[in-house]
Amino acid sequence: MKPITITRDEFEKLRENFVKSVIEGTDVFLHTNPAELKRYRDFVEKNAPFDLVVDGLNVAYFQNSSNHDGRSLARQLLTVTEHLLHVRGKRILILGRMHMKRWPKSEMSRLSSLASLFFAENMSQDDPFILYAALYSGLGCNFLSGDLMRDHRFKLAVKDVELRKTFLKWQRTHQMQLFKVYGDHSASLKAPMKYSTVTQWTESSIHVPYLSGLPLGLHELPPSWLCLTKKLPNN
Repeated sequence: MKPITITRDEFEKLRENFVKSVIEGTDVFLHTNPAELKRYRDFVEKNAPFDLVVDGLNVAYFQNSSNHDGRSLARQLLTVTEHLLHVRGKRILILGRMHMKRWPKSEMSRLSSLASLFFAENMSQDDPFILYAALYSGLGCNFLSGDLMRDHRFKLAVKDVELRKTFLKWQRTHQMQLFKVYGDHSASLKAPMKYSTVTQWTESSIHVPYLSGLPLGLHELPPSWLCLTKKLPNN
């Protein structure tokens, strides 16, 4: 089937304009400060490229929205990180917040041995930081987050509608989402999209995307396919 593709030129234009519009935009310091932003950019430039950038709090609170116990939150983040390393063998960056440093030392020490950790200030908005590290690391880097990133699509669209379209293509083909964390220290994840969601024909089959009934985010397209093949004549 026909894959969703982003050209190198499209990606480089997106990366350049994301930095100008979102990271260096006029309102970025409403959510961070110049010193922290410089500290983060220096950190990424020193340690990149990454294979996967993880929204640490998003993962820790997944299925745990009312749980504020640092040990259980740290253990869930550790479980997902270990799962990612086991099944994907990725070089991982986990973006967290300063208050996570107060989580139990044993779990946090284990995390730091498995992945690069960066802790932003508690009041900072972490989405631009996640996207910056993923884009800086290149087309081979995915990111794990349940957030829809609407604000950033809007900021890019104000500048150039085509940039918004490229961002959506990049997001759909690079964003992973948690689906379930299990008690046996494993997890299942929703992988990035691979194929263009239009009806596709081959010589012997038709592939039709369809809604399975599962909820979709505003940026998401149907992930399920109905595949019909021609009946082969009897030999």
